[in-house]
Amino acid sequence: MTPSNKPQLDLSVYLVTDSRMVPEAEFLATVEAALQGGVTLLQLREKSLDTAIFADRARATLALARKYGVPLLINDRLDVALAVGADGVHLGQDDLDAHTARALLGPNKIVGVTVHNIAQAVAAAENGADYLGTCAIFDTATKVHPDGFVPLGIEGVRTLLADMAEHPRLAKMPIVTIGGLNAENIGAVMAETANPRKQLDGVAVVSAIMAQPDAREATAELVDIVKAGKLAPNAQYVANADDALVQAAAHLLAKLRSGQTPLVHHLTNFVVMNDNANAALHIGGSPVMAHAVQEMNDMTGFASALVINVGTLSEHWIEAMLLAGKVANERGIPVILDPVGAGATAYRRETCERLLREVQFAVIKGNAGEIAALANLPGLDVEMRGVDSGDSSPKARIALSRALAQATGAVVVLTGATDFISYTDGDEIKTVALENGSAWLGKLTGTGCTTATLVGCFAGVAELDQRAAAAVAGVLSMGIAAELAVPEAKGPASFKVALFDHLYTLQPEDLVKHARVRVVEVGEDEE
Repeated sequence: MTPSNKPQLDLSVYLVTDSRMVPEAEFLATVEAALQGGVTLLQLREKSLDTAIFADRARATLALARKYGVPLLINDRLDVALAVGADGVHLGQDDLDAHTARALLGPNKIVGVTVHNIAQAVAAAENGADYLGTCAIFDTATKVHPDGFVPLGIEGVRTLLADMAEHPRLAKMPIVTIGGLNAENIGAVMAETANPRKQLDGVAVVSAIMAQPDAREATAELVDIVKAGKLAPNAQYVANADDALVQAAAHLLAKLRSGQTPLVHHLTNFVVMNDNANAALHIGGSPVMAHAVQEMNDMTGFASALVINVGTLSEHWIEAMLLAGKVANERGIPVILDPVGAGATAYRRETCERLLREVQFAVIKGNAGEIAALANLPGLDVEMRGVDSGDSSPKARIALSRALAQATGAVVVLTGATDFISYTDGDEIKTVALENGSAWLGKLTGTGCTTATLVGCFAGVAELDQRAAAAVAGVLSMGIAAELAVPEAKGPASFKVALFDHLYTLQPEDLVKHARVRVVEVGEDEE
């Protein structure tokens, strides 16, 4: 590493030194043993040494760090870091601010900041931090905290990671936790704090290395645990994912990318027409928005799929919806229903009841309230009649989607923080959970309607037995594009631009790589 090149940052096993834990003569030997064992980042933390002695120790430690190609950071003391030419500093909330440190150190040094909450994390990122460290996750004797300090705990770190995943500046910001960590609990900490979109990049440890009789062996053990922990959060999706569905979804996207361009006829609401049309184009479809009864027979007959969205209703539009649906059914064209606000008015309920009675839908997509409204319509043989649309528990939502799929024969997409897709497979109802997406989608109007458009595009190139895969492909495409867009967003407008850009560039391998899909077993407790 040379001063002109910023060191590569790897937070996997981050050693924070404490010379009190080893005899003075063994300090450097312990640090070197840890470096040999696989420490990826080194921080020299000395709270009681005079400046001159601290600087001498920093120079000796830096020489070892250079020998093993590992960056050395100095805790708190920017003056020492500058004096010895260290690779950067780590700062607490009561130390010099990151903005000033960055100005003095320049762009090619590492600046880390300890944070207690999302507000501090945002401030650190805005002030030039390269990575974040949480305050102590557990009680620890290696650092003195002020009176009243409460460790973050598993839940606190989990919440911080979840909040970071939704923030454009923080979604890809590296982060570690520290405090009371050892070989016995690190694996559980990494697994239990992770969410599907963000996990710890590593752990910072003190006594788990410095106080061990064999620092090299102890470090090597931690390296293995952390490596396994970085794989763990997606293990449930790898182990339980309906791989055939994900692969089929990717295959459908490959069809769209290869030049198959399904004409997707929309009868949809005023708010989303433009966005739906652009989304269809970006994913590989060809949109048409036609609502006149006089052209339903011809227009629907040309189409590869039909999307009916009840967000805007009138007598003439309802007549067109019914006619288009019947033409599509006669010609084997898949019909997607988006029952926007289905339970909001008697007029909407009556319209949805008539549509379900007279049109066979391939896919029905809605939120819990909309799907519950359909399930409570007269004329449907739904076992869960009277279901409480206010019950948003995963268990209730799973049961709701399965009941409507059973009653209608359609693939039912019930959207939410976790999307549930239920479909018939022979005599069996199957359900999968999809956990891709971002809260940023809720900051834009019409993203649910746009998802229905995407489902329509995939259904337009799917075989009859691939309609569940078409639904999965549509929901995954929106969710994954959203996740990829978050780091580029500065606000809702830039998020929308990035979202549509990623819909345009999305490839089959992206679906396979990023999909978080798992089978929901019958009777599974999703509380």
